Amino acid sequence: MTTVHRATDSRIFHKEARALHQAGYETHICGIHPRSETVDGIFIHEVQAFKSRWTRLIFGTIEIFIKAVKVRAHIYHIHDPELLSLVPLLRLMGKKVIFDSHEDIPSQILIKDYLHPGIRFAMSRAASLVLKVTQKISSQIIAATEGVAKSFGSSSKITIIKNYPDLSKVSISLLNRSYALRKNWIVYAGLISEMRGIYDYLDAFQKIKNQTAQLVLLGRCYPEGLIDRFKQHPKADQILYLGEVNHDEVFRTLLDSKIGLVCLHPTGTYETSLPIKMFEYMSCGLPFICSDFSLWRLILNDAKAGMLVKPGSPEEIADVIDLLLENPDKGSEMGMAGRQYVDMTANWEREGKKLVSTYRSLG
Repeated sequence: MTTVHRATDSRIFHKEARALHQAGYETHICGIHPRSETVDGIFIHEVQAFKSRWTRLIFGTIEIFIKAVKVRAHIYHIHDPELLSLVPLLRLMGKKVIFDSHEDIPSQILIKDYLHPGIRFAMSRAASLVLKVTQKISSQIIAATEGVAKSFGSSSKITIIKNYPDLSKVSISLLNRSYALRKNWIVYAGLISEMRGIYDYLDAFQKIKNQTAQLVLLGRCYPEGLIDRFKQHPKADQILYLGEVNHDEVFRTLLDSKIGLVCLHPTGTYETSLPIKMFEYMSCGLPFICSDFSLWRLILNDAKAGMLVKPGSPEEIADVIDLLLENPDKGSEMGMAGRQYVDMTANWEREGKKLVSTYRSLG
């Protein structure tokens, strides 16, 4: 159940719903989608996108509750914090309820720039209390990271299921191509915003020595006016903005690229997050450049799959881009190391088994 995410969201549809369907569960998704339909055996119930955040908060909860109850499911799996008011209602109806928390909600509230700072603090404290209550009345809590799990306190009802990549999405024939045959694409995939490094990437591209490289951007721009910045950039002809593309196209683009970017700013929960793109880069044998956060440094110490830069430093990003383009053997070596790391440690196949086990424990 979600009024925020698309029904075809990577974690919700491509990973969790598919894993449950393959395990024999009749699986339904009530989420943002233009029509009700069945896709790969999964039933999608249409919820139209809301025109504003407040419209969604007021009317979305009622709409999705009505649609979900009509399904008459045994287990209800909620993905949005704004739908937590439905947990006690569903429990009173005798249903099992899972809340799947993708983020450390109290910390995320503290960086909501559309809220007054004083209101943010009060709402963050209130959210912490709500999560404690949710943990007690829910049948199970699923947390995307250890940091998210901590926001609920200690409980045996919390299962950590990380948003690792589905390796079945990666074409083995393309993965096994020589790294030298890849295009000179420097790729960033995900929400495109200031806090996720877009201005650093644009500035770095003005500083790199290599004149054949292209900056490839996949994802939604926030705010939308960023698209104009790409058009006005001094190297606009070397910036390829593909916008929002489907899951398979993302992987095809990564497999065609030479370097991935995930240089987030030290804001909110980013320093303790596990960005899915970092692991998708590794799944595609793609070396990457990332911010020097303590947790990410630990991951790279094990994976040997990328290089760290100071957050907010276009100069360092440019230097590393040039270094990897000038030394393709180094890039190839990092790419192969990353793929080995996700094969052994960080893949959805392992996480999906935990999800199915969690469902079976609920009866």
